[in-house]
Amino acid sequence: MPKTKKVIAVLDLLPRRAHAKTRSSFQAAAERWDARLLWIDKPLHNCHPWWQKLMVCQHVVKQLGHCQLLQLDNDMLIRDDCPSPFDRVDRKQFGIVAGRQGMFHRLGRDSWAHRVHHVWARRTGTKAAPPWMHPNGGFYLYHTEAFTPMFERIVSHGPKSKFDKRFGCDESLIVNHLWDLHLSQICYLPSEFNTLLHHNPQLAAHKAMSTFVYHFVAHSKRHLPGTWWRLGKHPALPIPSGKHAQEV
Repeated sequence: MPKTKKVIAVLDLLPRRAHAKTRSSFQAAAERWDARLLWIDKPLHNCHPWWQKLMVCQHVVKQLGHCQLLQLDNDMLIRDDCPSPFDRVDRKQFGIVAGRQGMFHRLGRDSWAHRVHHVWARRTGTKAAPPWMHPNGGFYLYHTEAFTPMFERIVSHGPKSKFDKRFGCDESLIVNHLWDLHLSQICYLPSEFNTLLHHNPQLAAHKAMSTFVYHFVAHSKRHLPGTWWRLGKHPALPIPSGKHAQEV
C-alpha cells in the first residue's frame, strides 16, 4: 500500500498575515513530520475567511491530490519538540481539539455554542451538536478521501445563507455535520495540540511554551512575538496556575 501523503495547509490572507515565528515553527514541524507545507495566500472565494477555511479541503485536493490534511490557523506556534499529530488520527477519523478549555465558559442551553449550533442546524438541515462538543477551528486533521464529500455539502450551503460570517461558522458547521453524519469518526486530541491562550492567560507569564501548540486568539495575539517555540535541549516549564483557576 503506497505511503499516505501528509500536507499542512494554512489559509494566510490579508490583512492578518502570519508572523515570521509562525512560519518558522510550521516549517520546522513539517520537516520533522515529513509533511508538505502549503501556504494559501490568495483568496479562495470573495467571502469571509471562515467560509474559505471550509474550501481548503477541495483546494488542496485540486492542487496536490488526496492526502492526510492538517489545517492550521495562521496565528499559532508549534513547539520544536511537538510530536506528529498525523500519527494520532486514522484514515476514517476527523481530529479536532475542544474549544472549551476554560473552566468558566458556559456549556448549557443558554451558552453561545448552544445557540450557534442550532442556528446552523436550522440553516443546513442537520442535528445540532451539544455545546460541549464545540471545537476550536485552528486545528482540523483528516484524510481528504473520507471527508471531501462532507466539505462539499457544507460549502454548498454558503450561497443559500449568503455566506453569513456570524457565529464562528466553520466550527459550528463542521461539528454539526460530524455530530449528525460522522459521530463515530470524531477524534478529540489533547488540548496540548491547540492550547488557546485567551482561555489560558497564565501561560503568557513564561516566554517558553508550556504545551505543544499555542493558538493566539483575540487579544492574546499580542503575546505571539515574544513567545519562544524553540526549546532546544531545555525542558518545557511546568504549566503555571493562574489566579482565575484558584478562585474555583
